[in-house]
Amino acid sequence: MQLKWSCLFAMLLLCLGGYIGVGVLSDVAPSSWLWRQIHAFAPPSKPEHLLDFRVAVAQASEQKKLLFIAFTGINCINCRRMEATVLSSPLIHEKLSKLIQVQLYTDEIPHIRDTNFRNELLELNRNLQVEWFEDPILPSYAVATPDGKNVIARFKGLDKSGGEEFLQFIDAGIDRWNEYLREKAMAGHAGDPPGKQLL
Repeated sequence: MQLKWSCLFAMLLLCLGGYIGVGVLSDVAPSSWLWRQIHAFAPPSKPEHLLDFRVAVAQASEQKKLLFIAFTGINCINCRRMEATVLSSPLIHEKLSKLIQVQLYTDEIPHIRDTNFRNELLELNRNLQVEWFEDPILPSYAVATPDGKNVIARFKGLDKSGGEEFLQFIDAGIDRWNEYLREKAMAGHAGDPPGKQLL
């Protein structure tokens, strides 16, 4: 009897291994519920965005664009789920493409071999997250002024609305910034940017 269950278990593992192999090696990944669960445990692929907050601030300041900051982690299942669903939706992807995007890892920073630099970034990222959110929850997202000193919109956790709440968060940050620029132009002086002064 025990041999029968062992054989059945071995067959299930063999099928699962085949399914994972097809998903990893094929050009188009499966779209099933099971694959989404498997993919959520995979580490992030090569980063598409900046990994250093200071570099992002320099680019955003130079280009006069808002910052989109994603506090994330290699071992964060909800982060992978957000990346695979909400952040990859065409509408959100289009809106984010107009901002300078940076991923701030708080557990381990991928693809950086220099241990001292990696540890320096980790400390900076963790401090920013605590300062901006007062909470280590992952994922956490922020829209900030180009100089990185004012957070004008925040979003924490997994968006279970299908992206509607996340879209509202992005739009709120962009709208607040545009309102500030309109007021600045009308008043003829800089004034204080929107959001809470942080740095």
